[in-house]
Amino acid sequence: MIALVSGANSGIGYAVATKLAQEFKYHVVIGSRNESKGKQALQELQGTVSPELLSYVQLDVTDDVSISKAIDTIRQTHGRLDVLINNAGIDINSDQSTSPRQRYLDSFNTNTVGPAILTDACIPLLEKSTNPRIVFVSSSLGSLQLAANGQLPRSVPAYEASKAALSMIMLHYAARYPHFRINACNPGWVRTKLTKFSGMGDASDGANIVCKLATVDENEPTGLFVAETGSVPW
Repeated sequence: MIALVSGANSGIGYAVATKLAQEFKYHVVIGSRNESKGKQALQELQGTVSPELLSYVQLDVTDDVSISKAIDTIRQTHGRLDVLINNAGIDINSDQSTSPRQRYLDSFNTNTVGPAILTDACIPLLEKSTNPRIVFVSSSLGSLQLAANGQLPRSVPAYEASKAALSMIMLHYAARYPHFRINACNPGWVRTKLTKFSGMGDASDGANIVCKLATVDENEPTGLFVAETGSVPW
């Protein structure tokens, strides 16, 4: 199985890449915007799993040229893709160096538009798989129901809105490609750079639900938003 993980140089993406290669013996393509960090992650992981189970592509989900080159590399090397994990994401609500407008634009560009464009680019390769799967790594902070019920802090509006929109993107693809298994997940509040290393667990805990969805068979449901504990309210 060939899996592409965006934002795989650190955090949950790195933990997902590790788990898929070590436990499931998937060939994992590490997608990283920063080339040096991506190659460093590749080198570190090659010390824990068979080198043939890992490769690297430079992948910036906000750059169409970068996406195109990454997909061309995967096509030439593997000829297909079995799993796409849209993991790359940012939270810049606390960045006061940019205007509110720019913070919203940047959040949506990376967290919503980027995954959609990358998914579109991957569809032809996924169509060549006997069991294509797509996972959108989201957050319960994007739940409209939880927000309406007052169960969310509402302190990071750009991030929350971008993740709410990501749910609609996921549902679009699940309806358009019913022979794929396409789902979104909430990995939970775990210790990563995105959460400023606060949280109830580490990145490997958050990777569990991602890998579960990445390895489902063709008879499993599609179009779900789930966490380790079950369904996440829309």
